[in-house]
Amino acid sequence: MIGGHRRHLETQSVRDRRRRRRKFLATTFLRALGFPTDRDIAQHFYNIEKLKLSENIDEEELGHKVPFEDILDGELTVAKAYEPLTIGIVRQLIALGHKSVEVIDSNEDEILLKSLRKDPAEDEESEVPGARNGDQQALPRSDFPQLRKRQ
Repeated sequence: MIGGHRRHLETQSVRDRRRRRRKFLATTFLRALGFPTDRDIAQHFYNIEKLKLSENIDEEELGHKVPFEDILDGELTVAKAYEPLTIGIVRQLIALGHKSVEVIDSNEDEILLKSLRKDPAEDEESEVPGARNGDQQALPRSDFPQLRKRQ
């Protein structure tokens, strides 16, 4: 009886795996709906504002501000996109000559910001497998059995 019970559990787990739905990022869905870039998504759902940088900026308010794009100094990332700003980062930016930075207020809603943070693609082109530098390659139909014609 124990062997039969084990087979039943194995069969059940295979069925459960088939039923399990795949999760995907909200940004992937939004790109499919016609929001090709991070900027398009952010502008539609958030207010992008210019934050004037100064030494005496309110640290509590600053904790809710996230830069819209990576801020670079050469190849070094000074501030990562969608990560909260700190006084230390602001001081670095001032030292590098930045007067203001485009930011989003993460107090509004963080759900989409979390998706943008996790999404490695910055636009719809980098979502397509094999699409680099505008060179899109169509995958053969044989890779997708459900798309083959039924006979």
